[in-house]
Amino acid sequence: MSELNVDTINEQTATNGVTIDGVLIKDGQVDGVDVSGITSGKILQVKSQFYDTQTSIASTTAFTDTGLTLSITPSAATSKILVAFYVSISGNDNSYAALKMFRDSTEIGSSTQTGTGVECFTGLSFRDAGNGSYSIKTIPMVFLDTPSSTSALTYKVQASPMRTSSSFSLYLNRSYNLGDDNQFRGVSNVILMEVSG
Repeated sequence: MSELNVDTINEQTATNGVTIDGVLIKDGQVDGVDVSGITSGKILQVKSQFYDTQTSIASTTAFTDTGLTLSITPSAATSKILVAFYVSISGNDNSYAALKMFRDSTEIGSSTQTGTGVECFTGLSFRDAGNGSYSIKTIPMVFLDTPSSTSALTYKVQASPMRTSSSFSLYLNRSYNLGDDNQFRGVSNVILMEVSG
């Protein structure tokens, strides 16, 4: 195999451009497509949080902060923020969890459909058979946000057990039943990426 090392390739004829493996490069265009001004869609910054605090969420029909939160300051008002939460959660057998995502105090990404059921980003149930209370479920929550801001933004997840009975509390990052080495201690994560607009 041969290798050619150069700093610059110039076209031999001023109007022809340079063809490499069948691809024509000429005056900021690749095969006739102008790529000289591409500025959108680039990742400008990435923030992440590894969260392994074991958090209990008491039985309630209200939504409660999970502790899974992270801030980012966009560099331009035209930027979008790609928000990715991975929530590791557990509950007692035959229990439920509803999850919501927030930017500061604004709920984002939730269903806009009303009627029977809870409007939320996502929800899940824990089976009343098969020792479900000994497991952890990791739930992805991904949303492309358009905050139109250059101020610091804080993203977070809230959860609700949707029940008031004390046997329906939830746990983050651990099995609901944690009595021996057949149960689990897990982690949740959040990744925020600023994407140029």
